[in-house]
Amino acid sequence: MRISRKINIIINWLLNETLPPFIRDSKWLMMPLFWLMFGKRAALFYDFHKRIYTMTDTEFSALNADIQPAAIARATDLNNACIVFIQKHILGKNILEVGCGKGYLSQLLSHTYQVTGVDIALPQEVKNQTDFKAQECMAEVLPFADRSFDTVICTHTLEHVRDIQKALTSLRRVCGKRLIIVVPCERPYFYTFNLHIHFFPYAFSLLAITGVRSGQSLQKIGGDWVYIEENK
Repeated sequence: MRISRKINIIINWLLNETLPPFIRDSKWLMMPLFWLMFGKRAALFYDFHKRIYTMTDTEFSALNADIQPAAIARATDLNNACIVFIQKHILGKNILEVGCGKGYLSQLLSHTYQVTGVDIALPQEVKNQTDFKAQECMAEVLPFADRSFDTVICTHTLEHVRDIQKALTSLRRVCGKRLIIVVPCERPYFYTFNLHIHFFPYAFSLLAITGVRSGQSLQKIGGDWVYIEENK
């Protein structure tokens, strides 16, 4: 199913903001929708939040690989306004994208910068491309030296990691100048189409995770939160 990020945001808003929670989080409403959208892979989504913290890292990586064929068919989860913003706020030449997915942003930036893209489960077409370096790894354990990259970009990824504080520490460790993070503005529910673990309905929801830091900024762009942190 091909749905643009803009339409996706509208659909999520209608489901999450207009339905009472006891209806929105009802399995009798969500299960038929899961089957409609994901077919046989719908079962992967039913009890995801119940078992997410009982999986091993290997099982968690395998799950992320298993859901790729059921994912919404679009090149990137980023909205156009966020892409333009990111392009305008990159510092330096050596860039790391954590959670590069299908490689849309990494490939776009590779025309101007030296780019490395990593993800927990990379599609084969990303592994085969030659426009940027691609590597499979978890955001919590980035296999790079301290301050290896001028700008570290992490979009629509932190909501999916299990240990968000460990992931943030890892991002900050390899960042030399600027960290750019994008997460969706979304309310928490048990049944979700996107397998999010963490939710950020308000600005303070994200700032409570990042903590008080010098040189940080946060704004909503195109319906998503965009956070910048300077590494001095």
